Amino acid sequence: MIRLKHRTIDKNGLESSAKLSILIKKKFGIKLTEIQKLERLIWCQRYLKCDFEDYIFVDETTAVVYEKPLYHLRYPSSRPEAFPCTSKFECKIHVWAGISFQGATNFALFKQNMDSELYREILADYLIPFGALKFNSSFILHQDNDPKHNSKICRDFLKKNGINWVKSPAKSPDMNPIEMLWYELKEYIRKKNIENEEDATKAIFEFQKKITPEKCQAYIKHLKKLNLTTLETRRLRGDLIQMFKIVKGFDEVNWFNNVVFKNIGSDSTAPQLRSHEFVVERQLVKNCDQRHNFFINRVSTFWNRLPRDVVNSTDINSFKNKIDKLNLESYYSEL
Repeated sequence: MIRLKHRTIDKNGLESSAKLSILIKKKFGIKLTEIQKLERLIWCQRYLKCDFEDYIFVDETTAVVYEKPLYHLRYPSSRPEAFPCTSKFECKIHVWAGISFQGATNFALFKQNMDSELYREILADYLIPFGALKFNSSFILHQDNDPKHNSKICRDFLKKNGINWVKSPAKSPDMNPIEMLWYELKEYIRKKNIENEEDATKAIFEFQKKITPEKCQAYIKHLKKLNLTTLETRRLRGDLIQMFKIVKGFDEVNWFNNVVFKNIGSDSTAPQLRSHEFVVERQLVKNCDQRHNFFINRVSTFWNRLPRDVVNSTDINSFKNKIDKLNLESYYSEL
């Protein structure tokens, strides 16, 4: 682990800056495949209306006490000669915990690398008693898709104890609210200027005592702030953006049947239609139900109802910002 500070030390040629931290993040940051993005969307849609009041969110983190509090990075061409930026630390403590609407579990501290056997022991010693005390053993376990969490040993243990469990999508730490607890824990330890393992352990248990049910509830309720809309609304938003690109000439489409715009200049009913100058006519549909889902037929009703100032946006980003302020979900209910 390399700790960076947002400053440059000119006198000795060493540099540790925000610019370097951004470069590191871009190089080693999480990249999602299209399948992983879809899995995240499906997960959010599935739990969109869930209140999570009977969920226990669990995870592990690591607290590291360094021998030296700051490591500097510099460009290869800088002077003086480079020195290695290795991860030198006094001690490393792994922490397991869970949070719920009823508060947090006791912290489990361990130093060895966690495997399936150790994880099962932690669940037996910490999760099961907490679930029995706070939820009468009727709760749902939420964990990430770490291999040891999904191992046969742990699956059999959860099944034997009648515990329902779900897992968050791959590479989605933001979907487990306990990550916010870990951030506060590390900040608490850092401000203590810990120098040895004993002090680090003491600080971790001090932090545990400060965790209240109200704080845990605030962490969990943060999931609702994602404000994901339904799949239908997301598709409608995409259709409207694509229609805007076509109408404004940002995209060119070789139509089989040309798009027909209504002439509303002399139409006395135009003010009642909340109309703009790019009102689209639906294509004729006779004996082919599939044509109802063709792009123009699918989007025309919603496109024609957009306010004039939205359609008259000067660029794509401006259009996106304006439709995001509209309640697109109501467009379905009003039809």
